[in-house]
Amino acid sequence: MTKPGVLGDALTGLGARHVQYGILPEHYPMVGGTLLKTFAFTLQEQWTPELEAAWTDAYSAVTEIMLEGTNYSPDVLQLKKDSV
Repeated sequence: MTKPGVLGDALTGLGARHVQYGILPEHYPMVGGTLLKTFAFTLQEQWTPELEAAWTDAYSAVTEIMLEGTNYSPDVLQLKKDSV
């Protein structure tokens, strides 16, 4: 049995909690960039352009859903989207 809303609900809740931790929208690209660099360093020749594209898309999707759970103003969120 699949529950597609469960992941979305979990990620929006995670985004709301990140606001309480002081995380700002501009932090998300920094974390994502570090994550991708870590994968590239660890996987070396196994880190293919296709794998990088898949992880970039996945991280972007997670970030977007997490930010839906925040109460940031639309102007702040637009700034974040422009920096991705």
